[in-house]
Amino acid sequence: MNVLIIPSWFGDSESPNAGTFFKDEATLVSSCNCVVMMIFERISTVVFSSGDNFRARESMTQERISDRFTIVRARLLFNDNLSWEDNIRSFKPIVLKFFEAVYHEFKMDIIHAYATFWAGIFARWISHTYCIPYMITEHFGPFNPDFLHSDYIKGEMRSAINGSDSFACVSQHLRQQILMNGILRDSFVIGNYVNDGLFQINENLSEENLLLTVAYYPSYIKDINTLLCAYSKLVNLGVEFKAIIVGGGEKKGGYDGENSITRLVNDFNLSNFVQVIDAVRHDEMVKLMQRCSFYVCSSIAESFGVSICEAMLCGKPCVITANGGSMDFADDSNSIVVDIHNPDELAKGVIRLMECRNMFNPNEIRNSIVKKYGAKTFIHRINEVYCQIRNARH
Repeated sequence: MNVLIIPSWFGDSESPNAGTFFKDEATLVSSCNCVVMMIFERISTVVFSSGDNFRARESMTQERISDRFTIVRARLLFNDNLSWEDNIRSFKPIVLKFFEAVYHEFKMDIIHAYATFWAGIFARWISHTYCIPYMITEHFGPFNPDFLHSDYIKGEMRSAINGSDSFACVSQHLRQQILMNGILRDSFVIGNYVNDGLFQINENLSEENLLLTVAYYPSYIKDINTLLCAYSKLVNLGVEFKAIIVGGGEKKGGYDGENSITRLVNDFNLSNFVQVIDAVRHDEMVKLMQRCSFYVCSSIAESFGVSICEAMLCGKPCVITANGGSMDFADDSNSIVVDIHNPDELAKGVIRLMECRNMFNPNEIRNSIVKKYGAKTFIHRINEVYCQIRNARH
């Protein structure tokens, strides 16, 4: 089957780690399908290019990853003098021209959008023009208040979700959010693929009382203030620990010349206890996961929690806030769950895990994730969905 995958965000030169798990999943899907991943890169400009004088090939590049996997990057000019709504309206003829150029080379059987904004919107446009079925997997929550979308964009997102041949969410928490917005169509939870081939147990690298947190996009939702407040409490109690926080060093994570996490660490006077790493490559992340004693998540909300799962794949127990999405896989065998936005409870959770670390079995922790979201489980699940969509159209 030929599958067009459209991610809503992806890595570039300024933010190479954005959407890494999208590439992992597309690579897995290409193990038994022919996959084209079409990445629409938003390029800020004050000069607007209309669809009338646009030539698709001029702003599109291809990278063949394997015989079954090709990445296409298409540049969308985003006029900073216009609103998001006006820009989205202008994108439709350009997106269709991009797709037309690709479609002549790769005949698509199905379109898979990763998240509704804006991949799901684009998938609907293409589907209606070329009569190709499409599905959406929601990874983020299209009605997140961070974006404060206009009524037009909200309407486009609702139409994309309701018009899709299949609509999936990565967690029950995210599915609930969609339903709470009055979108009562059939949907299901598919989970998120996590790379169990890359993230492996290596207890020889483990360091005592080293805590790890990953927050590439350190918005208020990650609640880094609560994390650092909890660490301050550990310091005041005389608890011996070191911590690493990865994030804040890429443009898509809010970097504007200064890492906001580093600034917070200094504000809390924790620089002797907490190391901030701007960003790391995927293979380097594996080593960090293997080095840590356990993983700490302070998020107010998570749509899923890929980094938590990656730590668990390395056999690491976790202290997790009751953040929604991660509750699909958190249990007594792999984690301690504490209240959100509560530094006292987070600090107590860290201490409890330090005291009962030996009660957690690394292999059991790993297997709890492999069974739900590993390669074998996920590829079987997604191929079933693709076949159902194709058969329903024939």
